[in-house]
Amino acid sequence: MSMSLKEKIHNELLKKIIKNEYSMKEFLNEGNLAKQFGVSKAPVREALIQLCNEGIIRSIPRSGYQIIQLTERDIWEATQFRIILEIEALKLYAHKLQDYQIQQLEDMTCGTEYTKLGKKVSLEQWWENNAEFHITLSSFAKNTILTDALSRSMHLLWRAVTQLFWNADPYAYLSYNPGSHVPILDAIKQGDTALTENLLRSDILSILKTYSSAHTMKL
Repeated sequence: MSMSLKEKIHNELLKKIIKNEYSMKEFLNEGNLAKQFGVSKAPVREALIQLCNEGIIRSIPRSGYQIIQLTERDIWEATQFRIILEIEALKLYAHKLQDYQIQQLEDMTCGTEYTKLGKKVSLEQWWENNAEFHITLSSFAKNTILTDALSRSMHLLWRAVTQLFWNADPYAYLSYNPGSHVPILDAIKQGDTALTENLLRSDILSILKTYSSAHTMKL
């Protein structure tokens, strides 16, 4: 299914925002963006409204749209929220996973063991694969509100990290560990819910390990 013009503009703007191609002090203007994309103002306006609804930008009357500045606190809170969501999801699906679901996770995990496969991937691709694993796992709880909330949290977390550290070294602020999901899957196969919870919690918290402020925050 092909994307609409609004969706294409939305995705392109989001990509530019994540990569810090716009200053936090800069105002996004419908007219300028319409010229940039070579389209009318209508799809640009629709894309900007969607970004507002997603909490990525805000509308400033008579000025335009401004990117919402994220902080380390946002990273901590999104991580905390992930723990609540993913651990509760685990309690719902832990004892009723089907063989095909475990196989789905197996295929997903094997495909992201980059070192074994001799592959190199971008940080962005790694994060997408990481998010897919966690969202898929939680989707087994069959609660769409929970899954949607987790998806939004993962998106915010990625945006916060890249916004803060894109021009530095984002690799230093993410747990770039392609094998981190293997022990989680092994614990699931063994039916050890307690171990799965501990490993899942550790994997989620790994993003905080390099933050000095994280040492004073307890999850």
